[in-house]
Amino acid sequence: EAVVLPIASEAKEDKSPDPERLVVNVVHADLACAAYDAQKICRDDGHWVVKVRGKVLSFPALAQELYKAALAHPDPENPKISGMALMCRADERAPFGQVQKVLREAAKQKIWKIELGAKTSKAD
Repeated sequence: EAVVLPIASEAKEDKSPDPERLVVNVVHADLACAAYDAQKICRDDGHWVVKVRGKVLSFPALAQELYKAALAHPDPENPKISGMALMCRADERAPFGQVQKVLREAAKQKIWKIELGAKTSKAD
């Protein structure tokens, strides 16, 4: 899934990702949008979608997906929490509130190994 990631000065290269890691993408829906088309932040919540494995999910469906993934990957040292890793990749023009919704759902499922996708320069 192509996502235009935000730039972060301290981003580190993802050299050895957990093969079981779940990737959640926050992307702009394929809609006409004056703000997004003008390279500005689109603040219309209805224009943003969450995708997992290329499939658009509602937040209740994301919660169910995270629940199943968390159950399938208990932490070996503490089975009350999940050992699953989650990568949230959000479009650089997505309001952070969209990312917060993903993080909130992950926290509800006791998923704590969370990474945020970013790039280190415009060329990445």
